[in-house]
Order: sequence, then structure tokens, then C-alpha cells
Amino acid sequence: MSEITFNRLPSAVPKAIGSVLLVIFIAEILVMWLLHTIQVDSVLNEILLDGLLLTVVSSPLIYYLVAHKIIYKNEQLIFELSSLKSDFDTTALISKTDTDGVITYVNKRFCDISQYSTAELVGKSHTIVNSGIHSKEFWHNCWQTIISGQVWKGEVCNKAKDGTYYWVESTFLPTFNTKQEIIGYSAIRVDITDRKRVEEQLTHNSTLAILGEIAAGVGHEINNPLVVADGTLAQVEKQLIAEGVKTPILFEKIKKISETNKRIRNIVDGLRTFATSDTSSDQEHFSMEEAVKRTINLIAAAYEREGVLLTVEKSTVELFIFGHIGLLQQILINLISNARDATKGQKVREVRIVIKGSGDQKGQLLVSDNGTGIPQLLQKKIFEPFFTTKGGEMGTGIGLTLVDKLVTELGGELSLDSQIGEGTTFTATFPVVVKSEDDCQSLEVKSVQPRSGSVLVIDDEEDIREILAEMIEDMGMTVEQADDGDTALEMVKLKRYDYICTDIRMPRMSGDRFIEEARKLPNGETTIIIISGGIATNYSPADRSAIIKLGDVYVTKPFGQESIEDAFNKVSKK
Repeated sequence: MSEITFNRLPSAVPKAIGSVLLVIFIAEILVMWLLHTIQVDSVLNEILLDGLLLTVVSSPLIYYLVAHKIIYKNEQLIFELSSLKSDFDTTALISKTDTDGVITYVNKRFCDISQYSTAELVGKSHTIVNSGIHSKEFWHNCWQTIISGQVWKGEVCNKAKDGTYYWVESTFLPTFNTKQEIIGYSAIRVDITDRKRVEEQLTHNSTLAILGEIAAGVGHEINNPLVVADGTLAQVEKQLIAEGVKTPILFEKIKKISETNKRIRNIVDGLRTFATSDTSSDQEHFSMEEAVKRTINLIAAAYEREGVLLTVEKSTVELFIFGHIGLLQQILINLISNARDATKGQKVREVRIVIKGSGDQKGQLLVSDNGTGIPQLLQKKIFEPFFTTKGGEMGTGIGLTLVDKLVTELGGELSLDSQIGEGTTFTATFPVVVKSEDDCQSLEVKSVQPRSGSVLVIDDEEDIREILAEMIEDMGMTVEQADDGDTALEMVKLKRYDYICTDIRMPRMSGDRFIEEARKLPNGETTIIIISGGIATNYSPADRSAIIKLGDVYVTKPFGQESIEDAFNKVSKK
């Protein structure tokens, strides 16, 4: 559509007046000549005949030269205005109200998006589409702006007739009469629901990235002291046994401290995997049970404080999903969060998590609540963006849309079963690999074989070096220590070690740099075990994979005697 120029008519007026005067002047000359030729005697007759002849002669000329051009331009302007209105009706939601905020007009687009008819909207206020998400202060500021004669702009979340939430970019402006008095208000809105959906996803990813950075710091600052605490505790227990101490309460306290340390370690591990924003790499077969365990470790205490009882039912066989374990954790946290909200108001608040096989190489994760249930009519909308059965204060309807997307990323399907008064169950079904308990046990090494050989332990934290050295010495090997890569490299130049255990993040020379340099030396062609807690979160997926491949086995901090024994068992089989 061509651009409308509203100054066309004003600029054409002088030309039109000039044309009319020119026509009248020419017509008058013709009339005077005719009158002179006819020779009318009466003055009155001459005037009447003059007017008649002037009209007859000038009218066609005036119409041809002036009127039809004005009419044509008016028709063109009307057409362009109609096209402009059509464009607005196609893209914008338009409404008008009186000074009391009562709707007097809505266009078709408004009706289509809100799902209300014109009859249902006209005569009502805009509270009919109020989502409840925005505060009273938000709307007070809006009204104060437009009643003062100014234009208000902002993003608004509205609620359609079927409960679906939609976002609009709104412009509210007052309408004035010729006396510059406000006689009503107009609203022009553009649907931005898709854009908000993308923004929510970006915000979610950004939050995970920030959480990942925090987890990296937490992992380093907590896991390393945990290694020392666990190792020292094991030494104390071993010493007590060697000295013949038989005080049950003492060993119970040692066990309690060890279990507490393990819980801290599990929470840190769960936080680290949950916060991983890049899930496209590092995909592997992971245990559904392990994912559930890590998630429950993260949230159990908080839910217990709220009075929500979490119960877990495990499968009789271990089920493995291919993908990133962090995705299943995100799915589970969202579903459990929804279940918790659904149980508000119940005397006993219960959320049940069930892992089970469903045949045909499928595994299911079920999250059930004893809430009030979801009406059948709303169940069809439950996975749509911005749809929520909660009030505006509790959610914006993004969670289940995200869950559905994450389930799909893991190759699964999400469904729900809900009965009013009985609660709701969400079921995520995934393709799985099944391993029986016997299979899983066969993978574990239960016995520790006496060993011999020399080991170089490299770590910049002395306490961790000492703990690791003692664990290895208990296995029958001799140990030497280095506090950084530079020192270790000089030691490797002078002596060949059967095994090298090295950290990665160290000052001066990092562990990966040390391995690369050591491999160039005659004595450097040896078995290398990488022991680090920072690889998972402090490096990109590509760098992480490259670093792990530098060694023969990778052990994650915090480690225990069992994980160190397993590492040496693995390298001995290669």
C-alpha cells in the first residue's frame, strides 16, 4: 500500500480556487459576448440570463477542471485509509473505551486473540481479559498516565476466554474533542507471545549458566575440603581399629559424619549436573535412579520444611536413558514443583515419584500429587505456552512447556492423568536400556588386589596430596609427591613412575599442560590417572573431552578409597 500524505488536500485548495476563478472569468467573457449579440433590453432579464448562461457555460468546465480531481483524490484517500485500517485490523488488537473505561469498540483481531465475541466485550471493562499477573500499582500508573493526557506504553499479559495467557505490547492513549477535552481512550496492542516465549527460554538458559558458574566455585571450594575430611575420617577409623578400640558410639559418630559428608557431596554433584546449560554434548547412558537421587538430594530438605512428603519408588531393574542427566533433573524439579503447588490446602501434602519399566524398551518416570486435580477442559491446554492453572502470583505457564520440550529432547513423551478431587499424575516415557541388578553388580569390582609399583601424586593442595598418597600406600604402592606441574616434570625427567595421578587446575603449570610435556619425555610414557573436580564446569565440552582423553582414567573429586581403587583396577585391565 502506498504511503498516505495527508497534506495533499490543503496544498490542492489554492490551485482549485485559481482554476474556478479562471473558469468563471472565461465564462463571463463568453456570456457578455452572447448578451451583447442577443441585445437584451431589460436589466433584470440581462442579470437572470447572465446567471443562467454563466452557470451553463462554467459548470462543465469547473467539474472537468476541479471537482472530479477533488473527488478522485478523496476516493483515493478513502481507499488508502481503508487499506491502512485493514492492515491494522490484521496485525493489531484495537479497542476503544469511554472515560469510565467501558469498552465501546473492538476490532476482529482483538476478538480472535481474546476468544471473546464483540457482544461479550462491548459494555464491559478490560478487566475481562485481566490475567492477574500485574500488580495494582502497575495498573494505577497506567491510568494516571492516560487520564493526564499522556500516552502509556508497556508489555501486558492478558488472559483469553479459555484460560490461555498471551502477551501484548500495548499503547494506551487518550482521545480528545475539538476543545481538547478527553472523551475516551484508545488501545493499540501487538501480540508478542512468541517473542516472550523465546525470552523466557533465554532467561532460563542464562539462569542455568549463572548457576553453573556458582556450582563450579562451590564444587572447588567444598569438594576439596570434603576429600580431606573423608580421608582424615577414614584414617582415624583405621587407626582406632588398629589400636583395638571397641567403642560402638565412637564408630557410630564416625559413620554419621561420613554420611553427612556424602550428602554434601551428592548435593554439589546434583547442583553441578542440573546447572549444565550445554546438554548437546557429553551425552551418555545414565541411570534414571541416579538422576532421581541427585534431584531429591537437592530439594528434599526444602520440601520437608514446607510440609511436603516426597516418596520414591524404584524399579526392580535399573533403567538407563541416553542423553544428559541434567535434562532429567530439570524435568523432575519442574514436575515436583508443580505437584507441590497443587497440594496447597491439603491436610497431608504428598508427592510420589515412581520409576518403572513399561515393556518394549521403555521406561517411565511418574510424578503424582494428592491435589485437587485439573478439569478435563483445561487438560488440553496444559502444555501450551503461558497457560497456567495457578494464579498470576504463582506462575506464568512456562514450566510445563519447558518440561515437554526437555522430554522431547531425551526422545520421550509427556502425558498426564488427572481426576478432580483425586490429584494429578504426569508420566514421562523414554526409550531405555535395561540392566538387571545382577548385571549392575557384575560391573562393580568388589575385591582389592594387593599392588606394587611407584606412583607420582601431583596436587597443589597439600592435604589432598597427603590423603591420596596414604590411600595409594594402603594398596601396597610407593608414593612420591609434587605440588605443581613444573616440579613434577623435573621429577619425571629423572625417574620413570609406573603411575601418575594428577590434578588439572594448578598454578604455574596446569595438569593438562604437564601431561602434554611429560608425554614427550622417555619416562613420560606411563599410566596417567586424572583426578579433578573442576573439569565438568570450568571447561567447554570440547576442551573437557580433550583433557579427559589425555589420561587413561578420570576420577572426579571428591574421591574416596573405593573410587581410587576402582581407578587402578581399570588401568590394570587396559
